Amino acid sequence: MPRHFSLPRVQSYTCASLIIILALTPVCVADDKIGNPVQIGPAGNAEQADGSALPAASTSTASVVQSFPTPVTQQQYQQPQQRQQPTAAKGGRTPSIYPIEGLSPYQNNWTIKARVTQKSDIKTWSNQRGEGKLFNVTLMDESGEIRGTGFNTVVDELYPRLEEGKVYFISKARVNLAKKKFSNLTNDYELSFERNTEVEEVSLLFRFHVLCLSNSRIH
Repeated sequence: MPRHFSLPRVQSYTCASLIIILALTPVCVADDKIGNPVQIGPAGNAEQADGSALPAASTSTASVVQSFPTPVTQQQYQQPQQRQQPTAAKGGRTPSIYPIEGLSPYQNNWTIKARVTQKSDIKTWSNQRGEGKLFNVTLMDESGEIRGTGFNTVVDELYPRLEEGKVYFISKARVNLAKKKFSNLTNDYELSFERNTEVEEVSLLFRFHVLCLSNSRIH
């Protein structure tokens, strides 16, 4: 975690309703605050404590700010994840692939590409509130793991389609805080599959090169 009065460089982030920083590194550490930060007034102008206008920033301060590298943008961070895309939606727009570690309740329009590494049996329960059934899977990509759970009618729809070892595009599931007593994963969130959750199996292509050897080469 960067120290007080340090200048961090954002390595990666996601942006929906809020900006969520995924990784950052300190660029430099100062002994005191840099420059003369002030509170922005109602009119959008910077003012000092006595109400007078703040003088223009000095050339030396501006040159220091401009010398820092440009932070990695969301588009640059996601570019390696966009090589393989799921089928385009009915509107014709192909969704972006999000890393599992970037999922949060603040994200709405996302699609992950993940492998099913574990699939439970269907479990049933019965209590005063009624009866029901559920199943869960562990999904993994290059960034991490997350648990996904389906209940009742969703079990009938998704349980036969999700198989261990296969890779899927998954979208339109609800992201909730993880119930740690039911999972040993380190992810703070988990997925709840719903009736409109979309699951699409990723087709794996294999290429074979046939090499013909003449008799002369064999001898």
